[in-house]
Amino acid sequence: MVVIGLVVIVTIAAHIWIYLWVKFKIDEGAILRLFEESEKGAVLASGVISSHTNIKPGRVAVVCGKSKGIDCSVHAADAWFITHCD
Repeated sequence: MVVIGLVVIVTIAAHIWIYLWVKFKIDEGAILRLFEESEKGAVLASGVISSHTNIKPGRVAVVCGKSKGIDCSVHAADAWFITHCD
């Protein structure tokens, strides 16, 4: 019984992790697409990104902060720029 319970817990945790990772990748993709559609070297605020992608500003900040392809601007608070193009 303990083994079955442990397997269930691990399975649920794995599903939650996969769901959160997929959600992050979808949001990251939408934000990166916006940067690709913008002029080269554009610096966009979380509010601007949010209004164009329908992602909440707080979530934009979280995704941009975790993304390897997006970096925080040192010139403006809560603003982001793309660090590379694939």
